[in-house]
Amino acid sequence: MNYNEEERERFLKVAKRVYLCIARNRGERIERLNLEMSLNNKLGLDGDDFDDLLNDIDRYIKIDWSSFDFSHYFNNEGSSSLRLFKILICFPFLIVFIFIKLVLKLFGSSKNVEQFIEPIVGNTKRDFKISDLVLAGFWGKWTEFKLLSIPIEDELKSWQNDFRIRFERKFNTRK
Repeated sequence: MNYNEEERERFLKVAKRVYLCIARNRGERIERLNLEMSLNNKLGLDGDDFDDLLNDIDRYIKIDWSSFDFSHYFNNEGSSSLRLFKILICFPFLIVFIFIKLVLKLFGSSKNVEQFIEPIVGNTKRDFKISDLVLAGFWGKWTEFKLLSIPIEDELKSWQNDFRIRFERKFNTRK
């Protein structure tokens, strides 16, 4: 999709604001963020933490989240404790599965044992990427943004670098 200069500027403004809110809420350095980074699986955002981030973003960008299904991307608060309990209960079975996997690998079988382990220990939530948040901010509402791209990646990287330099100059820090 082609965007005009005004839309590109608006994309950049939204992306900058989203990056600043994520950095403030998660304690991440701006230059480490990228559009493909997963908020839930990479940065560990879940439950009330995601709600806090949305409230912060909502002060600057209004987004209609009425069609957003929270459960596809994030666990409810406290569900990580339940997952740990599930892992402890299933631990003997996991050891057996790992042993079976090693035996199958030894004999060159291509059977995929992970499909049985994943529902027990793995994260079955979809990635919620920073780009999803930027697109929602740009359009003002949530929808599944499967094919849309963000046309300002180079400008955003340049801004991140400039931000890092200004920060280091202001606080006299170096990497």
